[in-house]
Amino acid sequence: MEIMAALQQIDTLMRARRFGEAAQIAAQAAKQHPDHAGVWRSLGQVQEATGDFQGMQHSFEALCKLTPNDAKARLKLAQAHVQQGAPNKALPMLEAVVKGAGADAFLLLQAGQLYTHLALYPEAYNCLACAVEIRPDDAQALYNLATGATALGKLEEAEKLFSRVIAVKPDDYDAYYNRSTLRKWTADDNHIAEMEGLLKAGIPDRKGAVQLFHALAKEYEDLGDAPNAFAHLRRGADLRASMMAYHVSTDTDAMADIAAAFDEGFYADLPKAEDGPGPIFIVGLPRTGTTLVDRVLSSHTDVGSLGEIHDFVAALTRLCGQAQNKKDLIEKSTRVDMPALGAAYLESTRARGVEKAYLIDKTPANFLYL
Repeated sequence: MEIMAALQQIDTLMRARRFGEAAQIAAQAAKQHPDHAGVWRSLGQVQEATGDFQGMQHSFEALCKLTPNDAKARLKLAQAHVQQGAPNKALPMLEAVVKGAGADAFLLLQAGQLYTHLALYPEAYNCLACAVEIRPDDAQALYNLATGATALGKLEEAEKLFSRVIAVKPDDYDAYYNRSTLRKWTADDNHIAEMEGLLKAGIPDRKGAVQLFHALAKEYEDLGDAPNAFAHLRRGADLRASMMAYHVSTDTDAMADIAAAFDEGFYADLPKAEDGPGPIFIVGLPRTGTTLVDRVLSSHTDVGSLGEIHDFVAALTRLCGQAQNKKDLIEKSTRVDMPALGAAYLESTRARGVEKAYLIDKTPANFLYL
């Protein structure tokens, strides 16, 4: 197939979400035209869409060799490393991209999002602040910077940024909700009339309406108006439930599968853990005090906190390989090389540059994977 026709067909199939067919054509084109940059870019994009991050890494490595000055290609290669739980490989690339980004707000935004994924919030904030300087009226740039400011505890700045998002894009309902959570509102200082007016006028975006209901519940609660707070919370919850296809059995079945797979016999055959410094996992359900425990422990001079990160699940799923569903992943995880898993996790967390003997991983949902 002629190369331009192949690229156009891949694009058409991608738009139609026919990823399997797109992947076949892209892989064939890469074999036939290994020196064509566009082929590798298309193949990498297909692999990203299908979650084949190892393949994505290979494709963008090939593209970077062909186009060494292509910052977007290097950014995608860094993303592939991040998705595979290898920040030690991604961070030097990210630093180089940011250093050479200049006035390219797109590169700064993408780099900021990758830093956020790695829970490196100061680096993310700096990238996003530069992007906003370049695009002061870009709603997405403003929103991302607001979330970065929130992560760093710059709540007054975050509030102003979310208000700027709303001014530029009044239908960004996530911004209304996030703004409502930043502090306690008063009778003289709140957004209740604004949000009630939006609901009264009608919102076609049902997910947006859920966010407004929850934001209103928060602000009514701050004012001590429990009846209105509960009424809005219930309306939001009912609307959200009407859009969900969730069955609790999906999770209870998975937990039963974990209990069956990791029985007493499994632990009898495990190698003994090494003594000495290492990771501290803080797990639990949301809103149960995990942040407080994190702050208490990290006040010790030998303990540093990495926050909520994805390193453990990334290492585990990478070593398990492709899984068809939760049950398949659980079964494969029982056959993982445990020393290799530990080494992969430690390599990933140490690459974050926190020089402490003990590193806290405060990811509540890790209880499912540990």
